Order: sequence, then C-alpha cells, then structure tokens
Amino acid sequence: MSTQDNKDHYIEIPLTFDPDHFWEIYNERWKTEITRIDRHYLQRIYLSRILISLFIFGFMMSFIQWAWALFIGLGIVLSVMQQMKLTKELRTMETALNAKREEVEHWLDDLKHTREFRLLLTPDHFTFFQDNTPHEMLWDNCASYETNENYVMVIGQGDGSNFIFPRKAMNDSDFFILTNTVEEKI
Repeated sequence: MSTQDNKDHYIEIPLTFDPDHFWEIYNERWKTEITRIDRHYLQRIYLSRILISLFIFGFMMSFIQWAWALFIGLGIVLSVMQQMKLTKELRTMETALNAKREEVEHWLDDLKHTREFRLLLTPDHFTFFQDNTPHEMLWDNCASYETNENYVMVIGQGDGSNFIFPRKAMNDSDFFILTNTVEEKI
C-alpha cells in the first residue's frame, strides 16, 4: 500500500511495546561488541596460562642456566605488558557497552510508564504517539533506516531522534506496511 498514490492517505498502526522486545533488538545489535569482549576474556585466560608456564619454566631453568632464565624473564615481561594492554582495552569496551545499556534501561523505564502507543503514517511525515504526546518527524528529515525481520529503525539527521519499532509490537500486516512505507519514503 503506497502512501504516495493518495495524498490524503493516512495509516494508523496501534503498537504494544514490551521492554523485552527492545532488549532482544539491542542485544542483537551489540552482538559484535559482546563477542569482542568475550574474546578479550579468553585471550586474557590463555595469556595467564602462558605466563604461569613461563614462571614455572623460568624458575626451573634458573637452576640450570642463567641465559635461559633471562630469555624466559623477557617473555614474562612481554606477557605481563600484553596482559595489561588487554585489561585496559577490556575495561574500555565494557564501560562503553555498560553506558549504552544504562541509557537503554533509562529509556525503557520511561517507556514502562506509558499506557498507549500508536504510529500515524502520512505522505509527508510520521507521528509516533506516546499516550497523547506526539513525536513527529518529516520523511525529509530522516537520514536513513535499518530494517530486518525483527525491527524497523528510522534514523534522524544529525542530533535528530531515532525511532525503533519492533515487529512484535504490531501485527504482521502492519509491520509489512510500515516496512514498505519507510523503504518508499527514505
């Protein structure tokens, strides 16, 4: 159904938001970051094992020949430096991800207090209603969109608002209409 064919055509879509739907979407979007954090944890574990082995081997070699002990000591120093670097990177990534999660949690807490949601699609703009508070965005002010089988995300220009609409928040026919309209307008 095209909104461009009829200039007076309006489509209203009732929405039911559940915070769990948004967590599924955000966890999917952050999957690469979570995977990188997990890899850093594994690298630290493996490096710790190598470091312990070097300590033991270096201790044993110190009784046999000092040259080997110095060589292994250098390996230990390099391993400790790499461990410190991985720890710093890991903390930075975890801090960034936790900041994003806190921002989403704050937004979802505000969302829980709203009783009614609906979306109005028009030829010139779309309006998202939270209770009776409208949030309007002209199609021309949309920078881009992202869509897949689980959600439609409309991204505003610059510091403009971003809107994310989970598929589970509406019935399948409304999701199809929303997806087609967004693809047509942006």
